[in-house]
Amino acid sequence: MRFFHAMDLRPYFNNRGFTYESRCGEGRLTMGSSSFPAESVRFGRMYRFGGIPFRYQTSEDGDNIETSGQTVTLPWMPGTLDCVHALGVSANGDSFDRVSFVAGDRLLHTARLALSDFVSDRPAFGDRLAMTLPYMHMVSGRYAHVRPNLWICSIPYPGEAGAARALVFEDNPSMHVFAMTLEYRRRPNGLRTVYS
Repeated sequence: MRFFHAMDLRPYFNNRGFTYESRCGEGRLTMGSSSFPAESVRFGRMYRFGGIPFRYQTSEDGDNIETSGQTVTLPWMPGTLDCVHALGVSANGDSFDRVSFVAGDRLLHTARLALSDFVSDRPAFGDRLAMTLPYMHMVSGRYAHVRPNLWICSIPYPGEAGAARALVFEDNPSMHVFAMTLEYRRRPNGLRTVYS
């Protein structure tokens, strides 16, 4: 049996990828200050894409992680980590980079985070479509000629590598992670799906 843990990424947010139309000039998803329409999502609500729960969140610092070498602490859960599911996009072209799983100063495993560009109409890396938004926000306002896509990249984790305590991103400002959900193999103690 498996269960999911939808992570709270707000302490790591450093970029604003969603804006309301009245404040669309505040977007920072691209160098041209484009962004996604916040009217199209409900922050704090749980969404399910492909059976995986994700939660969009927002804070004063933004609504996504623009990967720049952050170390994201993984919570202790009474189960074995099996997969990390990242909901995000690349800007300025399809992009991939390394992620490292660590415990203290020990490197346990490296894998690849690969996300297609939000303007791509099909996945470049085997990532999966999560949702399509109806339009973009530009500094000048609504732009209906682009219907951006958000993608899911699933990163398997080999349990035999040991219990990872953190995930470390590389420095790649083209990659944006809006939500992350951990998938665990259940230990035989009756655990249910966990959201925090």
